[in-house]
Amino acid sequence: MDSFFASVEQRDFPEYRGKPLVVGGKSPRSVVAERTYETDIYEMDQVQERLDEVIDIMWRRCEAKQMYGRTFTLKLRFSDFTTITRSSTLDHPFTKPEIDVVLQELVPGNEIHERGVRLLGGTMSHFPMEKREEKTGQLRIDFDGENTM
Repeated sequence: MDSFFASVEQRDFPEYRGKPLVVGGKSPRSVVAERTYETDIYEMDQVQERLDEVIDIMWRRCEAKQMYGRTFTLKLRFSDFTTITRSSTLDHPFTKPEIDVVLQELVPGNEIHERGVRLLGGTMSHFPMEKREEKTGQLRIDFDGENTM
């Protein structure tokens, strides 16, 4: 089943063809993009370039779903497979330029240079709640075979 979703991503984003993809489940709570690399990356300029690509993928998914969150999370996996996450939350949904600014604060440049990175990821979450129609009455659980409201 994952190959189906990977083929849909490759259809929608031709630049993914011939590249390994990670397929995640649909979740209304977050929009994610991650990439794992065959060789570890130690140079900050290369990390920034590849991180920009990952964030662009995540942002296009946000735009496609019209889902913009208040929390952005950066995920890094080092060459020793240690994984860290760093988050930033705003009082309003992130814009793309705000993500670019906060990345400068979240990326641990000295650790990257020393340890190397093999996975980069970005997650958008903490979406504003949509207004929902209020329901009246108390829902009762049918323990005795009587389902009433």
